[in-house]
Amino acid sequence: MRIPDRARAVRYLRHIGYYRLSAYTIPFQASRPHHVFRPDTSFDDILDLYMFDRALRLLVMDALERIEVAVRSAITDHMSTTYDDPFRYTDARYFASPGRHAGLLRIVRETSDARLVASPEPADTTDTATPGAGGAAVIHRSALEHYLTTYASPELPPSWLMIEPRRRPVRQLGVRVDGRHPRDHRGVQAGEPQLEPCPVLGLCALPGS
Repeated sequence: MRIPDRARAVRYLRHIGYYRLSAYTIPFQASRPHHVFRPDTSFDDILDLYMFDRALRLLVMDALERIEVAVRSAITDHMSTTYDDPFRYTDARYFASPGRHAGLLRIVRETSDARLVASPEPADTTDTATPGAGGAAVIHRSALEHYLTTYASPELPPSWLMIEPRRRPVRQLGVRVDGRHPRDHRGVQAGEPQLEPCPVLGLCALPGS
């Protein structure tokens, strides 16, 4: 393998890591067991492949995040506005599977309990511009934490809060969709989000995004 600038190659290896970069050398190897490179293979060829993969990954993740946010918003908006009750998911009568409904409530309670494990951070709200102003307050790390520490009833948070946490697995989201009666699906499928064609990899984008 040709390495035109050894100092530059060492710098990239130090910042990227040998084992991470070594996976990108495989397409350029003529003999896998012995790791012999094809003639005229350059270090820049391997580096370019790594940079391409990194850029592609960022594009895909950006597109997936926009679609994920739009789908979550469409589901919770439909269920909350159509039935005028953001706590409707707590009622087993609206679910075709009692077992899935019980599992959903368990997930919601576990998520809420985990959010309450850490205490809210204290904040200094002293207003130096207004004499006598100020007082004790806390900084809530999320809207879910704010709801749980502010409101005693209803016990569980509204649906729009439970569908928003970024780390909620898609499988759990699927339980919420599949568990509803079939007639509840039609409004979500036929309504928003309205996705438009995107020239990048044939993915979809939201209008104005």
